[in-house]
Amino acid sequence: MKTAMSTLVSVMIAIAGIILLQTPSFAQNDATVKVICSAETADLANSLAGIYKQSNSDVQLKVAQVASGEIDKNVPDNQCIALLHENPVSEKMPKGFKNIVIGRNIYVWVINSESKYVEMICEKGVLLDDLMASMKTGQISYPQVNDVSENSKVFVSKTATSEAIFSPMFKSSELISNDQIEIADRITDAVQQNPDAIGFCRLNEVIDPQSGELAQGITLMPIDKNKNGNLDDFENIYQSIDDFTRGVWMGKYPGALVSELYAVVPGQPSAATRDFTSWLITSGQQIVASMGYNELVFGEKQFRLAALNDLNATEKQSGNSFATIRAIFIVISVLIILAIIVGLIWGSASRRKEISLAGKTHPGVPLSGNSFDLPKGLYFDSSHTWIYMQKDGRVKVGIDDFISHVTGPFTKIDMREPGDKIKKNEKVLSLFQNGKQLDIYAPVSGRIVNINEDLVTDPSLVNDSVYENGWIYEIEPSNWMREIQFFRMAENYRDWLKYELHRFKDFLAAHVYKQGSLVFQDGGEISDQVMRNLDPKIWEDFQKKFMDTSGLK
Repeated sequence: MKTAMSTLVSVMIAIAGIILLQTPSFAQNDATVKVICSAETADLANSLAGIYKQSNSDVQLKVAQVASGEIDKNVPDNQCIALLHENPVSEKMPKGFKNIVIGRNIYVWVINSESKYVEMICEKGVLLDDLMASMKTGQISYPQVNDVSENSKVFVSKTATSEAIFSPMFKSSELISNDQIEIADRITDAVQQNPDAIGFCRLNEVIDPQSGELAQGITLMPIDKNKNGNLDDFENIYQSIDDFTRGVWMGKYPGALVSELYAVVPGQPSAATRDFTSWLITSGQQIVASMGYNELVFGEKQFRLAALNDLNATEKQSGNSFATIRAIFIVISVLIILAIIVGLIWGSASRRKEISLAGKTHPGVPLSGNSFDLPKGLYFDSSHTWIYMQKDGRVKVGIDDFISHVTGPFTKIDMREPGDKIKKNEKVLSLFQNGKQLDIYAPVSGRIVNINEDLVTDPSLVNDSVYENGWIYEIEPSNWMREIQFFRMAENYRDWLKYELHRFKDFLAAHVYKQGSLVFQDGGEISDQVMRNLDPKIWEDFQKKFMDTSGLK
């Protein structure tokens, strides 16, 4: 019986192998990309194409400028990409084309940081309607204040008035013809020299290129988007440029003040088109920024890349019928083989039943470097925490499997509140086990958006479901690009944990003999949940040796 089954398996595998090898060959796509642009995006298109070709000499990039209303007629195949302002839907693009944001213009109002109204404005926010009225009358109007200076002025940057593509709120001609406002060559100088003035410009015009933050003496005017007379927590995105641009992406800023730049790509782009678009979202962002646009924030780049990766290259279209038949046969073959193997295993009386519960601890089972569940795709920090970047740019944070294994179930948890701002290596969490305490430090800086409220009633989820139901915080990171450099991926982190486990053995040896406790199994291995029955003093020492110094590792 076993011989017959083995023969059948061999035959099925051989047939599947022959089919796999008989893949039809297809001609490679011509490495040519036609970049369609309008007059407004021509300079950007030429700059991007020129720089891309310097490091991709095998790709032919052809920039073609066409009239705005003719864009849809010039993207007939999978080797075209169009660079457009605003939503390309209005251009009646051919069916199947996808719009991918690669940059944006953000328009802002700014005020002198020394203005006597700054404190009130930053607390209450300003209504967009009031700011619009100021643009028409040339007089600043704050309904909350009765003593606005008669010398107050409204400045608009010269760059803004000369743009063909402007914020949907205004037209360039409207600003130039309005003699109630003043046009400024440099909006930062105008506002810095006039304490009672406000300015309207593109965000990039008021950013210090050295620090990446606002120019000295300049403050963004926060907008009360929900018009309730207060700057609520979800509207308060003005602490840093990173917070602000992330908030813009997440829809926390009026959309009428945002003009987006799109790459319009076919639903099934050629390899060359897909690679060029991927470059626009990553390395090409520097060129996009040099042309005056705001770059995508990190989380958005990941999101856009994921959307692009969902598009299939044209090479994958060719021979679809053959590929489908081949795939069906292979699937059937594999199912038959699996059924045979399962039957053999099920009929064997000598097998062992293995139980694997990811994230669960097992009292009495010896710990080793392979005991810890470290899913791929997560980042890990030496504070014994894991970090996961979500598509919306927020990160989920929890403790790693090492802590859950050595401590045993927790009975209480103290967490920070949503809205709290935290810094990397700052204490953000306390875990308790029958009065014994362990403090956890933040792996990232940012603002806590959500907490896992299920942990309040069931703290043991931190141990039992480390990477799923046991997450602790959802955070909007504020310094992600720098802090990500200090994280480790799964296998690299496992190597580090093996070293940590050796340190832990030495730590236990120094304490256990003093206490007379038995925490080692035969062979010197550490038992799972080894700290569960150790007294609070050992927990305090563990805190000092392994947790308080985590930021120094």
